[in-house]
Amino acid sequence: MTKKKNISENKNNSYLRLIIVLIAIIIIISSLICIFYYNYIVLDYNEFYAEVTLGNTLGLAGGTDELLFGIIPHGSTSIKKIDINYPRDAVVKIKVEGNISKLITVDKNNFFLEANTTETVTFKTIAYENMEYGFYNGTVQFYFLRPSLFG
Repeated sequence: MTKKKNISENKNNSYLRLIIVLIAIIIIISSLICIFYYNYIVLDYNEFYAEVTLGNTLGLAGGTDELLFGIIPHGSTSIKKIDINYPRDAVVKIKVEGNISKLITVDKNNFFLEANTTETVTFKTIAYENMEYGFYNGTVQFYFLRPSLFG
């Protein structure tokens, strides 16, 4: 009886060790993913001023150093495009801040940009029916990132 009991205890201990080893492997892999995937070093940063006015009429706006969407009525959209390039391989992250952030959508974000290539990013403001007429502004920030090897 004691031999059978010892054999079954050894099996239980083996399963317990196996489970502990698997949990340790999962923790190590998760940590490595966090270190290599979620940590970036900022290579460069650009910021553009952005504004739109929700009103009864339609108005155009120009400018190349800013994202000026003009005046748009409810149910309308305004689109601006920016060509992005960078001399090194980088991940491009775009962040919109200010009260204009609830109106702007970006067609691509957190994307890889190869060195010396150009990628066009489209910004679209949408004047939802339930939005109040008024002036909305903020900034659009471009971060050029590279993965950090050590966090």
